[in-house]
Amino acid sequence: MRSHTPVISLTHNFDGRKFKWLYAKYAYGCNPRHHCTNSIRGRYSKIFSRLNPDFVSGQTVFMDEFPQDMWDAIYICGVAAKGYSTHKNYPHNVHIAILPKLDARDHWQFEDWSMDITNGVFEYVPSDKEIDSKYLLLPAEYWTCRMFRWAVWHYRDKLNA
Repeated sequence: MRSHTPVISLTHNFDGRKFKWLYAKYAYGCNPRHHCTNSIRGRYSKIFSRLNPDFVSGQTVFMDEFPQDMWDAIYICGVAAKGYSTHKNYPHNVHIAILPKLDARDHWQFEDWSMDITNGVFEYVPSDKEIDSKYLLLPAEYWTCRMFRWAVWHYRDKLNA
């Protein structure tokens, strides 16, 4: 059981209308047999979601929906609406991993989007060259998927145990 960590708060400028999907997932593990959101074991946030009618740009969100001993990271995925139908949105999609860390503050910026967090730090999403080469034998949908790459990298010790 983890020691108590204060709630992660995040202030963002996301406009949910600019995304086909925009959500957060409280992560506790990896399923390397899947890519995209199914590669991350965890529960979805109802607060940080473009489907939440109260989700607005400029708000501060408190990520306290689940007990902190049930997850070890929060993963945010935003699939850009612009270019989606022509498959040109990939470089503009948002992928952010957040790790809880007492009294820490961090800032993230990508294109027009930004986020400030307290009681957490951002963890980068590794490139395909940083993940175990065995995953490069899978179809490209896996190793080009940033959620999959983060999950197999972040949980690599558990997967190799």
